[in-house]
Amino acid sequence: MYHKRVYGLLRLRTVALFLNMRRKPLWLLRPRSRRSFSWLTIASITPGTVLIILAGRFKGKRVVLLKQLITSGLLLVTGPFKINGVPLRRVNQSYVIATSTRVDISGVNVEKKKGEGEFFEAEKEEKNTFPQEKKDDQKSVDTTLIQSIEAVPDLKSYLGA
Repeated sequence: MYHKRVYGLLRLRTVALFLNMRRKPLWLLRPRSRRSFSWLTIASITPGTVLIILAGRFKGKRVVLLKQLITSGLLLVTGPFKINGVPLRRVNQSYVIATSTRVDISGVNVEKKKGEGEFFEAEKEEKNTFPQEKKDDQKSVDTTLIQSIEAVPDLKSYLGA
């Protein structure tokens, strides 16, 4: 019994000495800077991947990933709207599951000049009408995406389920 107490005290003493020898606190040893941080994506999440949304209004819907937004790290996805009713939408990557299904989105025009703010800038002049710019963006993305979806057999019914 006595040897266990002595051994425990010796261990505590060596730990305390080690902590006192350090000159900097532990949180200063590994500085973290937001500027040097780049948004990491899961390896299986690439543009054109079919994702399943896990939370929110469209929970359980299958969507197509268009791109990752640079400023926030969110994913820009669409249903397409005509197939399953999911519009252009930003989704956090922790709320999606990637499937092995891929769609060719090379013809989809997601302009690089349009950032996060321009895609989702809400004009609050009239609450009853949907902004025409958003309708046009959705149509332009959906037309080419639906053509590439229809080229793959059974993909349209898979996304619509």
